[in-house]
Amino acid sequence: MELRGPFDGFVEKAVRASTTCLIMADHNRYSVDARAAGRMVLVRSHAERIVVLLGDEAVADHPRTSGVTRSSTIPGIICRY
Repeated sequence: MELRGPFDGFVEKAVRASTTCLIMADHNRYSVDARAAGRMVLVRSHAERIVVLLGDEAVADHPRTSGVTRSSTIPGIICRY
């Protein structure tokens, strides 16, 4: 049996981004682009990354934080709605 490449597994969950441009994933907060504020997004929890999709477009890509109740923000993102 031949190997097809690295395994890229993730858990996907639909959540609503807050009006302050944050989502919760695994008890931690992650910032998203302002276009996602107040909208339903898909959160893909990979082993080392959190990727947030609005439709087919990634609106956030963060290293996964360890611990509980931590925040990860994207530098330069200002939430305007």
